[in-house]
Parts: sequence; C-alpha cells; structure tokens
Amino acid sequence: MRRVATDALDAYASAEMVQEFVHHRLRRHSDHVMAAMDGHDLAAMIKLLDFDAAVLELSLDLIGRGPNVRGRDAVHAATALLFGIGTIISPDPAFDGIGGIVRADPRAVAAS
Repeated sequence: MRRVATDALDAYASAEMVQEFVHHRLRRHSDHVMAAMDGHDLAAMIKLLDFDAAVLELSLDLIGRGPNVRGRDAVHAATALLFGIGTIISPDPAFDGIGGIVRADPRAVAAS
C-alpha cells in the first residue's frame, strides 16, 4: 500500500475489495469510525472499477468451475478479468488456478 500511496504502483479494485478491507479492519478492532476512515483512505488511493451485472455473472461462473474460488475472491477475479488486469496482489493461493490471472505475493511486491 505504501507503493500505491506514493504513486509507485497503480492499483485497481472493485468497491467490493474496499468493503472486504473494512470488514477485516472491523474484525481486528471494533472502532467503526477508524475502519470507515481507513476505507475512505483506501478508496481515494485506488481506481475503483464497477461491480456490475457482468462482474457478477463471471464471478458466479468462476465459483461454478470449482471449489478454490469463492465469494469475494470470485468477484475480485472477475473484476480483474473483465477489466483486463492480469495480476492480482494477494497472499491467497485461491487465485493461482484462474486462467488469465497471475497472483503476486504482497511481500514480493513490497520488496521490489
């Protein structure tokens, strides 16, 4: 995120990714104001992509293909595929088997 904040890396995501980020922040601490502020800060740093019917349809198709990609991960993958984004930065290996997407480990991206 430091690289995104300093414009060293362009980041794209659906609003669902911001929602997931805020969800995890709330699980770590119960400060709703801080979690919402963190979500606003994140949304301001990235280019938000539409979560529309086409993303939903492809995400359901990805879920139907097998057990590795579920829920929000399917939305993230579908968003990347439909918007021509070939790399997802995530520690989650569920993205590894999706054709058209390469997963980059966040630690490796931070070190580069």
